[in-house]
Amino acid sequence: MNVSFSEPIAFHQLIGPHGLMTTDQPNEQYTQWVGFREAAGHVLVSGLGLGMVVGMILKQPGVKSVTVVEKQSEVIALTTPYLQSLKTDRVRVVHQDIFKFLDARRPAFYDFAYHDIWYGTNEGTWAEIVVPLWSATRRAGINQIGGWCEREMQGQLFTGLFSAAFTYPHHEWKPYRVFLDALECELGRCKAVEGDEERVAKLIKF
Repeated sequence: MNVSFSEPIAFHQLIGPHGLMTTDQPNEQYTQWVGFREAAGHVLVSGLGLGMVVGMILKQPGVKSVTVVEKQSEVIALTTPYLQSLKTDRVRVVHQDIFKFLDARRPAFYDFAYHDIWYGTNEGTWAEIVVPLWSATRRAGINQIGGWCEREMQGQLFTGLFSAAFTYPHHEWKPYRVFLDALECELGRCKAVEGDEERVAKLIKF
């Protein structure tokens, strides 16, 4: 889509210790919205970023409150003026690590969780951060979950597993190796061959 502005506008970037964390450009706003577009009720957010997401979630129909868990005090200080400008008592910011916050939460107060605490969108990020975070969220009793670029990561993981299945039977990286070992048992041979494409795709989706 094309985005037009009636006057000059400044966009912002948040740079962290490992590089670019987020921006408030239109494409970033869209990828954020995709992750929380179904949010309603009491919403838990991990990662404060520029604060932009808080304002966007508050505009979602049915959202009652937003609690943001952010472990970097510098980010909280940076975004406080913006959050205050929202002039609402529906926002709370907690200075804590999201995993510790979720582990201490019994029973769950939240109806929806939106996570954005990672930099990249590769398979390693999915295995090392996203999957453990989703598991911790569900253990806390929150079953409605969204995340920044979740579908993009799933697509990369699908492509990687599909390629690995048709090139060699074993992979040193654990998330791949587990799948390939199961695939070998399912197919009854060391690796997938021509004609297995549809079956392998179904197994990956499963």
